[in-house]
Amino acid sequence: MRRYTVSEIAKAKGCSPRYIRRRIKNEGWNGRVLNKRGDLEFEFSDLPRDIKEALGLIRPELKQPAEEEMQAWLRSRKLSLSPARLIDPEVHAKLACARALEEAGWGDKGAVVKELALRYGKSEPTIRRWADEVEAWRVKDATAPKIELADGCGIPVTKIELPKTRKFEPEALAFGLSIYAKNLRNGQKAAYAALVDKAKQTGWEIGDYTNFTRAVSKIPQSIWDQIRKGAVGFEKDHIPKIIRAWLKIPVMTVLCGDQHIFDYQVFDPATDEVFTPECYLWMDCTSRYWAGVWPEFGHYNSFTVGLSLREACRYGIMDEVFTDWGKPEAKSKHTAQIIAGLSGYATLAGPAEYRAKYTGLDGEDDGLEGVRHRKARAGVPWMKPIENQMNILERELANRFLEGYRKRDADAWVSKERNRHLKQARLQGRLLSTEEFLAVFMDLVSAHNNKECRVKEQDAPIIPANVFFSGLMQQSRVQFDERTLDYLFLPRFERMPRQSVVEVKVRGGDRRGFYSPRLSGLKEKVWVSVDPYDVEAPAIICDLDGNYIDLAEPWNVQDPRDTAGLRQKLIRQAQLRRWWKEQMVSVFDGFGLLKADEASASNARRAEVIRVVPASRAAKQAADDAKARSELKPKTAEAGKKLERMFEAMTAGK
Repeated sequence: MRRYTVSEIAKAKGCSPRYIRRRIKNEGWNGRVLNKRGDLEFEFSDLPRDIKEALGLIRPELKQPAEEEMQAWLRSRKLSLSPARLIDPEVHAKLACARALEEAGWGDKGAVVKELALRYGKSEPTIRRWADEVEAWRVKDATAPKIELADGCGIPVTKIELPKTRKFEPEALAFGLSIYAKNLRNGQKAAYAALVDKAKQTGWEIGDYTNFTRAVSKIPQSIWDQIRKGAVGFEKDHIPKIIRAWLKIPVMTVLCGDQHIFDYQVFDPATDEVFTPECYLWMDCTSRYWAGVWPEFGHYNSFTVGLSLREACRYGIMDEVFTDWGKPEAKSKHTAQIIAGLSGYATLAGPAEYRAKYTGLDGEDDGLEGVRHRKARAGVPWMKPIENQMNILERELANRFLEGYRKRDADAWVSKERNRHLKQARLQGRLLSTEEFLAVFMDLVSAHNNKECRVKEQDAPIIPANVFFSGLMQQSRVQFDERTLDYLFLPRFERMPRQSVVEVKVRGGDRRGFYSPRLSGLKEKVWVSVDPYDVEAPAIICDLDGNYIDLAEPWNVQDPRDTAGLRQKLIRQAQLRRWWKEQMVSVFDGFGLLKADEASASNARRAEVIRVVPASRAAKQAADDAKARSELKPKTAEAGKKLERMFEAMTAGK
């Protein structure tokens, strides 16, 4: 009778001889000693059934499962089959094969496939295809649960379907993937370790680490990129940018504005302070011409935004302004009033009334008939055409090799040396003064406007000033006179007069009072327009319909928090404001001469279109009053001196 050794049995079973010897000991197989080394051999009757099946001595016992057992197995595999399909011999065969292969141990599937092929009279590939077919039924019939993946900050990024796997319960896999998404830097091993710990607590059935990495790989890489970089970073790297054909629209159609913090420190001798200047810049999107720029000696605010836009409005009134969501430009009452005023509306209180009356349904595009205010999507800087201009600004400044450079470097040693050099420059008085820095800035603005620059819409470069001015001469823009512009860009406050005096708080620590006899007995609120930088300038008083009332003279109101330092800073800012305004006026005057030369050459200059709005009347009346008072002051002063002389003569006579 044929006998089988431990080595033959192990080879047929697909395991190690050590495993067979352990089974012999534990199960008490009856064998015969083959040699002096103690090797054993076994007859057919001595072997258990699974060993006989592995040796091919008998066919695998594929028992018909009970109905309850089969239904339980189908439910566990999320298979819902009708009774008619369950009694179908072919369907039943496929289910039996899939179940037998699933329950086969590691290394046993080949033998099971071979025996199933013999039992059902099919080829081995057919048996394997049957098992895949059953799996396809499960995937098709089952509704894959969805989970929401969040980044490391807990911000939901995307919702995905769980990868199809038989090794993990849905809840377990969802937990593991969520842990991995929130801690991408820690890697898949850390996520799987956390999953193992959680599975011990909950009793989840999970696969090994290889099964987990396979499930992770089934999720598209773009999902992990989105989680790793965030929505904005993903859009920046993966979504093509839209190239707008700006050159096809008239100049001054869209002005794009942005704030910029200079990478330099500057010394102001008037206040004996070292500070970091900022600016706000408005660029004409068509020509890339820097139409309005205004420096700020501190953090930029709504006044900075307004004053820079006022300089751009010298060339005409734009159709649209485009900004980001910074508070001074997008959420400021002052900015909303300016845009409403440029559109011809003079009685709007602030952003709430502005939006309620003129905003479209989307809330993004303030749908005024005049100037529209569009905001870029938050956190997406490349939507603003001006964004790259700030890089140009800093690059051109860096080419000047100015003292006071303060920007940090990725290299810690470089940053340390840069800070040391900056400190020495401050101590040795080598920093640029305010006027020196502004002169460099003005020269840089002029150089940019008159220098060739490349644009994405075409291959040929353009010169911003040439495109801008030629466009204006071809198609004149609606303009406001200088008085109206000055008035529109003053911050405006709604106040109730008390004893012929109105009080306003321009900013923190800057509280002012204004007196006018025409406010006496007035029981209604009025508009108070003030110069934010000139503490000695009178305020323009109008009623809520925009009708002019009077020029109110400064009435000293001392804020307890006010200091001489604040007043000195305001006076210094007013001085620098006048200086910068003169520089901008000279640029605009150059444009006027250019238009005059062009007109004389062609003898076909278009007439300027000057719009008159409700604010124009108030601005004119305020200017007339200011002129009359300036002319009256010398006469009043002379009359006062005359009275003094008369009194002195009368006193001497006594």
